[in-house]
Amino acid sequence: MGGTPGWACIAPVSVAPRCQRQGVGHALMQGALATLQAQGHGGVVILGDPAYYGRFGLVADAARHIPGVPAEYVLSRPFSSPAPTGEIRFAPAFGPV
Repeated sequence: MGGTPGWACIAPVSVAPRCQRQGVGHALMQGALATLQAQGHGGVVILGDPAYYGRFGLVADAARHIPGVPAEYVLSRPFSSPAPTGEIRFAPAFGPV
């Protein structure tokens, strides 16, 4: 999957504890997903908590994986099909996971 054009990675969303449970994280995720889809991206991947990110339609799929990372934390959501498969690789600037 590394090098697949049109897919994006959203870094885990973080909200200051004093601002949590006010819909800030939800609004950030909804905005990010809507923007990426409107820009024509094919889909999105994220490394994170499936209980949280699952509510935005991101799911673990063994077809897309990161070596050394438990499969249940590698989440993706295709915006179009067919969705690419294989190892997810990040740009060298982000270093190893």
